[in-house]
Amino acid sequence: MISDLKSIIRQRSSLYFGIYFLFLLIYALTRRTVDFYPFLGIAKEILFYNIDLYRDHPAFSYPPFFFCIVAFFTPFTPKLALLLWNILSIALLAASSVMILKIIKERIDPKKWINVFLPFLLAIFIISDNIYLGQSNPMIFFLCTSSLYLFIKKKSVLSGLVLSVAISAKITPFLFLVYFIYKREYKLVVATFLGLILFTLIVPCAFFGISRNIFFLKDFFRQVIMPFISNDVAIRETVYYTNTNQSLDAFIVRHFTDFGKNAYGCFHKIIDPSFLSLSEAKKYSTFVKVILLVVSALAFGGSLNRKTQLLKFEFATMFLLILFISPTSHLNHY
Repeated sequence: MISDLKSIIRQRSSLYFGIYFLFLLIYALTRRTVDFYPFLGIAKEILFYNIDLYRDHPAFSYPPFFFCIVAFFTPFTPKLALLLWNILSIALLAASSVMILKIIKERIDPKKWINVFLPFLLAIFIISDNIYLGQSNPMIFFLCTSSLYLFIKKKSVLSGLVLSVAISAKITPFLFLVYFIYKREYKLVVATFLGLILFTLIVPCAFFGISRNIFFLKDFFRQVIMPFISNDVAIRETVYYTNTNQSLDAFIVRHFTDFGKNAYGCFHKIIDPSFLSLSEAKKYSTFVKVILLVVSALAFGGSLNRKTQLLKFEFATMFLLILFISPTSHLNHY
């Protein structure tokens, strides 16, 4: 894979992308509102002060392990930390692109630049949004893609461990674990659970201490996980229903409750299709999610063939399901 990445970097098109990302790095440093700055601030507070993570920061729903990762950037000034974080994100996106191409086909021809760079071009606005905001998604996407790539290469244990890192840093990749349970890939599943013990219990204890990490995990489960399982109408401040939230919940609430007319506007000023209350919208959304999961399960089948072309479709569908099922799928969370 490294040789494929090197061959792609040598192409002239890579120079153009390099120039674009350089301007993006500079632009990020000029912005006042960057998501990474709160990440960095929270990591410092956890390390040096006795804060109540999920009560003091209701707009953030990351697991404690995520802030262990960010903690490595705390020795630097905010702008330098942001620059390093964004350089890392760009590198991880490049590596993710190569792995995706390797999953699709074994041999990459870098001379056919459209096969290599078209995905970047199609997603350039979303990628740019993630970079200049200093978002976590390039890292999570890289971890998920790495897990799938390792699985294709028949390295199930390593694939499960990498997937556990992704789940420990952001809960939504848990859906891939459900997928592999359904596919009866038990070696990978066991490795994932063992990795979750390591990255949710043991590693954070080294950063925060045993009692504080247990306190954080209890709070995370009570304030982040349980409201989702209970299908609560309000799930912390990370959930809202404007157009930047592309989840199924937000779509139904945005267009089929009075939120559309009162807060969203657009075509709702002309014709308002609302007929649901907020609680009813959540129930309809849950029903549609169940239908999507059932249809996907029927389409996937219970067995797993690593060489079938259908497998690539299944992986792509799982990423889409994550966006639909999560109560919050912002544009900068793609």
